[in-house]
Amino acid sequence: MKLGALVLMLTLALAANGLAQDVDTHVAKEVKDAEKATETTSTEGGSEVAHRKSIAGAHKVTLNVTHLIASGFELSAFVETGSTADVCLATYNTFNQSENLAPILCSAIEYRGKKGIRLSSYLSTHPPDDFVATLTVYHQDAQYYTAPVRCDLR
Repeated sequence: MKLGALVLMLTLALAANGLAQDVDTHVAKEVKDAEKATETTSTEGGSEVAHRKSIAGAHKVTLNVTHLIASGFELSAFVETGSTADVCLATYNTFNQSENLAPILCSAIEYRGKKGIRLSSYLSTHPPDDFVATLTVYHQDAQYYTAPVRCDLR
């Protein structure tokens, strides 16, 4: 009886391992297909440029002085995600600003007909030209993340 149970457990374990490998292969194929589907092209300056939308989940975003609006003390960027969910999160990873930054705010918006998130914060002083802040962002039900663009809502 013990040997029979051991053989059954071993058989189930091997079958599960085979299924896990099949799942891993399927997931890898799905990721590859999704990456292909998120590549787009456009013409910029007379040449074709490939733009890539990264796959959903948490995502790293880099903001710099090109994302400053108004008096140069407000960061404001839009990241297209394809989602209208009102749940989004953002947190700083690193920044090279010597003064403290206000907390990063994340809000779901539609900007210029596209669905995504707006990231905004205030700086206590005007940043240097080489200002860079990296963030981790998450938007519920995001289908992809594009590179951030300056978002002036005026």
